[in-house]
Amino acid sequence: MIESILEYFSNNQPGNWIFLVLALTAFVETVFPPFPGDLLFIVLAGWVHSSGMSLSMTAFTGIAGCFLASIVIFKFGRHFGRKAVEKWLSKKVSHRKIEKADNLVDKYGTMILIFGRFLPGIRSILVLIAGTSKMKYISAGISVLFGTFIWYVILTFTGSIVGDNLEAAGEMMRRFELWMWVLLGIVTAAVIFLKIRRRESAGE
Repeated sequence: MIESILEYFSNNQPGNWIFLVLALTAFVETVFPPFPGDLLFIVLAGWVHSSGMSLSMTAFTGIAGCFLASIVIFKFGRHFGRKAVEKWLSKKVSHRKIEKADNLVDKYGTMILIFGRFLPGIRSILVLIAGTSKMKYISAGISVLFGTFIWYVILTFTGSIVGDNLEAAGEMMRRFELWMWVLLGIVTAAVIFLKIRRRESAGE
């Protein structure tokens, strides 16, 4: 099936309808994380680029679709509350992911919504959990928008480099996600180290 899609890309030019497809891809990927939306978005962005269409519009539609989906998820969490949301999540994902998202939201607040888009596996859960907290709509919205903007600019730029090469896009995404987890680990370790140092200094 993938081969047929790529063959279609190589033999046809996209029309303006592709921007709606890109927005829907970003929306669905955010609401239903198992959907490989990022990979598909990169490939579609490569197709758009190879056809001479606007990369700025490509990034904008991705940002719009993801941001709208994030607001829906946030409002869902705010409406039902943490207890009900975590009970529902426990049927969909592992307890470890829920606990990790809980800890990150409690520790970093709006900051985790900026960088949460770069954390595969729990990014949509982070927005959902944030919705169950006392986080204000405008603070959450600005944080999500900023992170979403950076993410889809990166995906669009990646698409312009790898084109419609699915294998290359997948490999680039895997490497990027690995380095983001490494970076998060380093930042977390640094924060813990600084807290310990402050306590030691206060005790002297």
